Amino acid sequence: MTVNEHVVIFAVPSWGHVRSLVALACRIIQQKPDVGITILTAGDIIKKVEAEVVRYFSPGGESKNNIRIISVLEPSPDIFGIIVQTAGACMNFYQTISREERVTCLVSGKTFEPWRKPTLVISDVS
Repeated sequence: MTVNEHVVIFAVPSWGHVRSLVALACRIIQQKPDVGITILTAGDIIKKVEAEVVRYFSPGGESKNNIRIISVLEPSPDIFGIIVQTAGACMNFYQTISREERVTCLVSGKTFEPWRKPTLVISDVS
């Protein structure tokens, strides 16, 4: 599926922050399947995010592939340290995404091919 617009979402790795942004991302894709969404967060929460995304789409639905979930930090037992470091790490990944370069999730190890420059950024990171 071709990505004509690209939305990047930065989220603090806290379920209360991330879950509503996942719902927004899924609703955007359901309404406009030519949009690609990159969710940047940190640590192991990406596993929970991936499971939440699956809930919004029917089995075999291809449009869920237009949501990329990327951890910008490796897992750590120091959740407060991760929260503090998330903003800077998201900005580093955002710069790579803006240059239309490949990005690799630091938890799953998946490498994602570049999409066009972001047309919108939604941030829940301060």
